[in-house]
Amino acid sequence: MLCWAGAYDSGSVRRTDTKQEMGANAMDSIEYTPGPWSNWGSNDTIGQQAQLFYNLLEAIYSNPLVRGDLFAQPSEAALKDYLLTTWGIAIPAEVRMMLVDIENARTKTYISDPGKEAFYVMVIPPALRRKPSTDDSYKEAQALSGAWFHATNDGWGM
Repeated sequence: MLCWAGAYDSGSVRRTDTKQEMGANAMDSIEYTPGPWSNWGSNDTIGQQAQLFYNLLEAIYSNPLVRGDLFAQPSEAALKDYLLTTWGIAIPAEVRMMLVDIENARTKTYISDPGKEAFYVMVIPPALRRKPSTDDSYKEAQALSGAWFHATNDGWGM
């Protein structure tokens, strides 16, 4: 989920056959099941994926035009190409996308039937607005406020 983006559903990618069923030298076939898709692959790539999203998030915070660049893409294919070529973030062609911009209260979706399509929702958080301070009580209040906000909003109220 850019905050990030998306959905964390371990069931969104399903192996339709195991290597044991297909033979020792066969590759597993991958099928994208309907519903939320997660781009977190094997444990070997989690750190790399997190760094790619961090780079995009850092750019969004430091340059407001990056947020606009995401929404300016004329098609889903162009958006996926922009994410891949500019940020190294790969979203499979079979997976539909939706952008949600919290800062500007806008969305852009390419999902036509979420019950039948695998999809990825990229949530773009608002710009940071904290004021730097050396006052410890201010820092503590900001930490408490941030934790409360995260629990009630990013955790969908849970």
